[in-house]
Amino acid sequence: KSPKFCILYHIQGNKRQGVGLKNRLSNMDQREWLRKKESSKRSLSNARRWLETEEAINWIPDEIATSVLWAMEGWLLQRGIKPNFGNGWNSMKLQFFEIAPKALSQDAMRILSRATFLECELEGYFPRREDWSLEKWKKGAELCITNVKKFLEAIEKNLAT
Repeated sequence: KSPKFCILYHIQGNKRQGVGLKNRLSNMDQREWLRKKESSKRSLSNARRWLETEEAINWIPDEIATSVLWAMEGWLLQRGIKPNFGNGWNSMKLQFFEIAPKALSQDAMRILSRATFLECELEGYFPRREDWSLEKWKKGAELCITNVKKFLEAIEKNLAT
């Protein structure tokens, strides 16, 4: 049997224009979305646990970013769009940024940028300010974790519409 196809998207304005085809969301895709959602929540839980216990604080930025990436991939799957991993996570991120609502895209970009900054700041990739402290860094990480939680709620709300 040939797969059923329907229109993927037609984007206008600043974003790339195009019409594509996609397979309709199957039961397998629905299960995959649920797995991505749980993976996202697990990564966020790991980040929070490591922040509270100071067990592996250097992994916190990675877990924050991973949580957002899982959610982005899950959003695409829930919309019936096969994520593109031609260039790894970057291809999927670009796909999400082009298709997702502007608010979700901006939130994801903001959190991913902040996670990168947190990692660079903690690892000392650039000179630290004189007033830098681990306590301030942890407050920044806590804020980022809170923003990820809000992002996951926004993803859920968007998918419910």
